Amino acid sequence: MRRSLSVFVGVGLLVVGALGIGAAGASAAGACTGAVAAITITGNLEAGAGCVLNGTKVTGNVTVNPGGSLVLNGATVIGNVRSTGASSITLEQGSSIHGNLEVKGATNVTIEGGSSVAGNVQVTGAGNVTIEGGSSVGGNVQISGASTVTIEGGSSVGGNVQIDGALGNVDVAYSTVKGNIQVQNGAACLAIRGDKVGGNLQVRNNSPSVTCTGGIVVEEDTVRGNVQVQNSVAATTCSESCELVLANNNGSALVQAFGPEQGTLFAAVVNNGALNCPGQTTSDPNTYQFYTTPPNASFSETVTLTYPAPPGVLASSQQVCFQAPYPFTTLAGTPLRQGNANGATVYTGLLPDCTEGSQGPCVEFRGYLDNEGTGANEIEVVVFVPAPGGEGSFGDPLMH
Repeated sequence: MRRSLSVFVGVGLLVVGALGIGAAGASAAGACTGAVAAITITGNLEAGAGCVLNGTKVTGNVTVNPGGSLVLNGATVIGNVRSTGASSITLEQGSSIHGNLEVKGATNVTIEGGSSVAGNVQVTGAGNVTIEGGSSVGGNVQISGASTVTIEGGSSVGGNVQIDGALGNVDVAYSTVKGNIQVQNGAACLAIRGDKVGGNLQVRNNSPSVTCTGGIVVEEDTVRGNVQVQNSVAATTCSESCELVLANNNGSALVQAFGPEQGTLFAAVVNNGALNCPGQTTSDPNTYQFYTTPPNASFSETVTLTYPAPPGVLASSQQVCFQAPYPFTTLAGTPLRQGNANGATVYTGLLPDCTEGSQGPCVEFRGYLDNEGTGANEIEVVVFVPAPGGEGSFGDPLMH
C-alpha cells in the first residue's frame, strides 16, 4: 500500500510527520500523527490520528490514543501495542509485535499480509476483527463483543481462540488453530472450513440472528478433538457419514448420520425443553433436535444419549420420548399422540426396542458407563432412526 510521506525541515533538525526526532534511535517527543520512515524509535510511542509506521522499529510499547489510528507497514514493535477508543489498528506487510496486542473499542482490528503478534491478542468491543493472509498469533486470541471475526488465508493461532458475545459472522477458514475454539453467548454464525483445529470446538448459548446455513457449520475432518454444542445449532457436511456432539451439564447426544449421498446434518440441544410423554419422569431435561438436508438426501441416524444416572434408577427402565412429522410405531401399550408444532403436524410417543426386522425408529441399547472408575455413574441409551421409507428414500424430516 502506498503511503504519503510529509517531511518538514527545520533549523538543524529533521522532523518527520509530527514526531520530533533528532536522529535514528532517538526517543519520540510527541504523539505520532502522520507517516514515519524506517527509523528506530527508542522507548515508547504514542499514536494519534493517522499514525503510519513505514518500516519503523519501536523498542518499547505503542499506545494508541482515543480517536487515533495506527498502521504498522512493515514495522516492528518490540513491546506491546495497546489502545482504548481508537478508530482502527492495522498490521500489514509483514509487521510484527513482539509482545501483546490489546485493543478496546476500535472500529476495525486487522492483522494481514504475513504480519505477526508473538504474544496474545485481546480485543474488546471492536467492530470487525480480521487475521488473514498468512498472518500469525503466537499465543491466545480473545475477542469479546465484536461484530465479525475472520481468521483465514493460511493464518495460524498458536493457542486458543475464545470469542464471546459475537454479533455477526465468525469465519475460520483454511487456517490453523493449535488449541481450542470456543464461541459463546452471542448471535454468531460460525463456519469452520478447511482448517486444522488441534483441540476442541465448543459452542455455548449461541443463537444466530443473521442469515447463515445452520448457524454453525463445521466441515468434517477439521477438528481433532470434540465438537460440543450447548444451547446452540450445529451443522456439518456429510459425505456418506458424519457426526456431531451436543452437550451440556444435563447430558449429551452423539448424532451420527449415514447415507449414500452428500448433504448436511443439523443438530441442536435445548435446555429445559423436554418433550411430553405422559407418565414419564425425565432423566435428561434436554430436547435434542436433528435433521439432514437437502430434501433429496437420504440419511439414517444413530443417536447416543448419555446423562447422569439418577439415584435408584435402572438403565433398563429408561425410555425415549420421540417426536417426528410422520407416524411411527410406539412402545407396546403406549399411545402415539398427534399434535402441532410451529404450524406443522407432529407425532409424539415412546420408542420401542429394536428387534430383528425393526423398521424403526427404535432403541438399540441401554446400559451404564463408568467414566471415573467409581461404579456406574452415567446411563447410555442408543437410538436408531432410519431414513423414512428405508434406504434410498427421500425427504429426511425434522425430528426431536
